[in-house]
Amino acid sequence: LYGLPVLYLGLGVFFVCRYRQRVTNLQFYTILVYVVILLTSMVVQYFFPELLITGVATTLSILMMFLTLQNPDTYIDKATGLYGRPAFFQRIGDVLGKKARRELVVVHLTDMRQLGNLLGLEGSALLLSQITAFLSTLCKKKELFRVEDDRCVLLLKSGSQAVAQYIHERFADKWRVMDSEIFVPATVCRLPQLSYAATLQRLADISGQGPEEDHCH
Repeated sequence: LYGLPVLYLGLGVFFVCRYRQRVTNLQFYTILVYVVILLTSMVVQYFFPELLITGVATTLSILMMFLTLQNPDTYIDKATGLYGRPAFFQRIGDVLGKKARRELVVVHLTDMRQLGNLLGLEGSALLLSQITAFLSTLCKKKELFRVEDDRCVLLLKSGSQAVAQYIHERFADKWRVMDSEIFVPATVCRLPQLSYAATLQRLADISGQGPEEDHCH
């Protein structure tokens, strides 16, 4: 009678402790509610065995988990190991929900297709690895996202102007890929005040921005 609830309770506690940094706030609180429901049902079941509510509580908890938890792989960009577009917009939703101050820096690699033709598959992968490794030194890994094949976004608490300038200066130099040294054209834009609509607009329009445009290099 108590076997399945105890098993699911243990799994819930494990996921809360082990994957706290990888789940969203909604998923985290869903797991907590799930644990509370199971604990409550087990206590009630112990004192009132004729009610048989542990099965109902387990079913309800599994349904809640199914509706809110998604496969973590859907959040990861397979080419770089960074968080991808779904994770980015989930994170933006969490930040705006908390009304926390955040700034964005968007890096648009404007000529990746031609560079891919020049470098080949292996060279392109090496170049992308170098670029993402460089960007990951400027923020926490969980705040760096690859939202498109040619675009990465850094989510910062502050200092976006200095970070954008530093990235711009780095891309003014050559990158060494295998036996070649090449320039990688890039547009670096920042969004100093975060909002959902402005974020969507910036990601949609950045490829049309020039160095003279607002907050772009």
